[in-house]
Amino acid sequence: MEDPESKNTLMTEEVMNSAPLTLCNILVRIKSDQRLTMQDFCKCTGAMLMLQMVCATGVRFMRPNAYWLPVLALLPTCLLYVVMYLNLMTGPWGSESSRFWCDVKIMYVRGYNTIRTITRMCSISLLFIFMNQLLGHTQTLVTSILILIIMVIEWQSGLAENVNQYDIKAFDKFMEDGRLCLETLHFFQLQKKTETLHWMSFAIASFVKVYTVTSIFMTADGGTGPVFQIPMVVLITMYSILLPTLLDFAYLKAMSTFCQLEVIRAVADVVFPCLVVVFSLV
Repeated sequence: MEDPESKNTLMTEEVMNSAPLTLCNILVRIKSDQRLTMQDFCKCTGAMLMLQMVCATGVRFMRPNAYWLPVLALLPTCLLYVVMYLNLMTGPWGSESSRFWCDVKIMYVRGYNTIRTITRMCSISLLFIFMNQLLGHTQTLVTSILILIIMVIEWQSGLAENVNQYDIKAFDKFMEDGRLCLETLHFFQLQKKTETLHWMSFAIASFVKVYTVTSIFMTADGGTGPVFQIPMVVLITMYSILLPTLLDFAYLKAMSTFCQLEVIRAVADVVFPCLVVVFSLV
């Protein structure tokens, strides 16, 4: 005979279809009683970055001797989350059958973010030019070459995401009240592992990063700079080189999902450039 107690347990058991996003065992949510949606995630991050941009611009005008480049580097990062939020609210841009096709929801579901790749080409270039100046490099040719190198690095990093994306065609199952639920998507990505990994783009980006930073440090002028020169150089190096490389490696090794990757990137976007700006305005 069937055990009725066992049957009742099975009937009342809730089917798990989502997993909370955590960062250092801290639950990542805008509201503790609501699952994290992509609209809320982009809106909150974009609002914090825009507030930083406005405050930094105001302080920069009050301090004529401060630096502009770290403040300008905030603008592409702000645009990243603003554009993502607008795309989420207005729907896909362009046609799926044409060359121009932008749908942030399917990007997150498949595990890549072309908008981030484009905006980081601008923001990281500005930060690297600033670091180059801090270390005594002011030649126009060196600056131009550095911008091209940064574009190659970010292009290869974005390519590594594209060639290792999740094999899924639709995002309907992750929608909740018309919004993309990151916790539901995170749960799916935990179960869906990429069977074949392509490491070439990641290896190229990592090699060029290490070679570029080493060259900049080895040829640096040992002269005196601003008060917080060393902290700014360390922060830019961590934000532009060390942290992205570690995160990309963890993602490719399936130690994190794409949702976790983007949450950590968002925290880094809010914290590291802000600290660089604060030190540059002293």
